[in-house]
Amino acid sequence: DGEERVVPSHRSIAEYLAAKWLAEQIDQWGLPLGRVLNLFLGRDERTIAGLRGLYGWLALHCQAARQRLIEADPLTVIVYGDVKPMSLEDKRKLLCGLRQEARQHVAFRWEIPSATPFGALAEPGLGDEFSAALSTSERDDASQAYADCVLDILGEGEPIPELAMTIKAVVVDGSWWPRVRREALE
Repeated sequence: DGEERVVPSHRSIAEYLAAKWLAEQIDQWGLPLGRVLNLFLGRDERTIAGLRGLYGWLALHCQAARQRLIEADPLTVIVYGDVKPMSLEDKRKLLCGLRQEARQHVAFRWEIPSATPFGALAEPGLGDEFSAALSTSERDDASQAYADCVLDILGEGEPIPELAMTIKAVVVDGSWWPRVRREALE
């Protein structure tokens, strides 16, 4: 849009490119991570709403910041970034973060319009974690909300046939929320 002035065609493109640039500054040129996080995180240590897209993409592109970004706001990393290419260990950390989110706030996913981004976490290597979430004897609200999240992951991602019997057990177990049982059935 003129000399030395670029206007992105879409905000997501701008966030993606900005995150790549920031990642390079942090990983290769030593930009202090604390300085960047001070701009991203509010007083509640959560991502500022207008920066969630940039935050999610930064978690993908910046190796030095990834663990800290996942710890601070795993939900934003999943919904606004792309976790599919992340390592199994990073995805395991994201699952732990989602469990923690469910413990802190049962309705942690209710305002998210689509469960599609969660499917990127469906990895056969995480089968034990999924099975543990769906086989737990606990039925408190946090366990139910986390199981619902795990079922969204499995419903949106690639099938993991080894979990079929575990999911069937959820369907027939009347102690789960009706929503959780319906998700398992689907």
